[in-house]
Amino acid sequence: MRLGTVGSQLSSLRQKAVALKRMGYIYQQRLERTCSDLQKAEAEVDLLGDQVDTLSNFLDKVYIGLDHYSPILQHYPGIMEVLKLVRKELTGESSS
Repeated sequence: MRLGTVGSQLSSLRQKAVALKRMGYIYQQRLERTCSDLQKAEAEVDLLGDQVDTLSNFLDKVYIGLDHYSPILQHYPGIMEVLKLVRKELTGESSS
């Protein structure tokens, strides 16, 4: 009778061990997927940062060109306000 009880306990422990291995495998897969997603997101952020830098440099060149012609552009309503706004963005004086 005691042997039967020990056998039953052993069977129960085996089932628990199998269940724990299965859960460990599932958690490992989730961790690997999360790490992969984070690496992809980091790469995307790097690319977006590069695009922001490129566009900022382009905006700087546009500003230089417009600033050069500002005496002529003063005759057009709104142009100087836009030029001032661009200057604030480029120098970091923007409130955003």
